[in-house]
Amino acid sequence: MRKRILIVLAVITAMVFTSTFASAQTKTVSRYNGRTYTHADKYDDCIVVNGVDVSVYQKTTDWKKAKADGIDFAIIRVGGRGYGAAGNMYADDYFKQNIEGAKAAGLMVGIYFFSQAINELEAVAEANYALKLLGDYDLDLPVFMDYEFSGGSSGRLTKAKLSKTKATNIARTFCETIENNSNHKAGIYANRTFLLNTIDGKQLAQSYMIWLAQYYSVATYYDDYQIWQYASNGKIDGNSAKNDMNFM
Repeated sequence: MRKRILIVLAVITAMVFTSTFASAQTKTVSRYNGRTYTHADKYDDCIVVNGVDVSVYQKTTDWKKAKADGIDFAIIRVGGRGYGAAGNMYADDYFKQNIEGAKAAGLMVGIYFFSQAINELEAVAEANYALKLLGDYDLDLPVFMDYEFSGGSSGRLTKAKLSKTKATNIARTFCETIENNSNHKAGIYANRTFLLNTIDGKQLAQSYMIWLAQYYSVATYYDDYQIWQYASNGKIDGNSAKNDMNFM
């Protein structure tokens, strides 16, 4: 499993060297919100690449303008599951135009599915639905399970009160289903607290790419991750909405 991640990262690295923005440094001043971010020491010798993740909430993006503004990768929501008791799954209405526009502009592309799975059967259903919505599109980055609490105290994942072992198995099941049923790699998106307390992020990182969410000037999650979502207030050319910003 570890070898799979290294292969994916090698492909990404090859693409990065042709990107519009790449720099190795311990600190990065984000051109998209003006704040300074300090990377963990273990990434001192790494290239830093800028990206966004988008969904129906950002509506339309001019991806050529975004690419010219230094955005080199996009992670696009393909769909999700509602956080209410019914837990109905849905497609993202802007997925098709986002993935086609981003790919045409030359960005590296991955997708994510907003999960509210409370058992392994739901994780399998979500993964297969994500693949169905993805169709024949090629990806450079993984299919990520966006695993997080939503809907406050009444949210279905919150109310499920899953054990850490159970939640970790659900996340692993989603990823295994993606990789067993397609040629795509799988990954996990979660915030720092979720990775530490709700699922075993360290264990999952041995097999799958980790996309960390922490809106802070320093990433204080010390286990492995490859992408850091550092802010939700970025401004990029080609889109007037607030954008989630990421370093890879």
